[in-house]
Amino acid sequence: MVKRTDGTESPIIAEGDADTDKPRVKYGELVILGYNGFLPQGDRGRRRSKFVLCKRGDANGVKRSKHYIVQSPQTSQAILDAKQHSISYTLSRNQAVIVEYKEDPDTDMFQVGRSSESPIDFVVMDTLPGDKKDAKVLQSTI
Repeated sequence: MVKRTDGTESPIIAEGDADTDKPRVKYGELVILGYNGFLPQGDRGRRRSKFVLCKRGDANGVKRSKHYIVQSPQTSQAILDAKQHSISYTLSRNQAVIVEYKEDPDTDMFQVGRSSESPIDFVVMDTLPGDKKDAKVLQSTI
């Protein structure tokens, strides 16, 4: 595993990790379609067209703990608490369902996205339109 500058663990296997004593649990592989196995800047780091998903050293998953209906979700404690994982689903102007989540020590979660921010485990590059074959692929700012 690769340690990020913020201290969190990246699921990307470092070059020397393949030779470690204990075998890694492999969940599977994620193949990004659309590049035909080729990326202009090379197939390395977090910018790849094929990713191996392995068990994390420390699980980072969440699972649903409870849900309830509220009249004004903006004032709900679950929404106001920045440390609480929660999602609010609006049903109508005066009603919403709030689903709270808690840590799950048995589940690993992975994030795939276009941003290179540290919460994103695997960065997917933008594709070029068919008529712009000579243009340079830039990293997305999304």
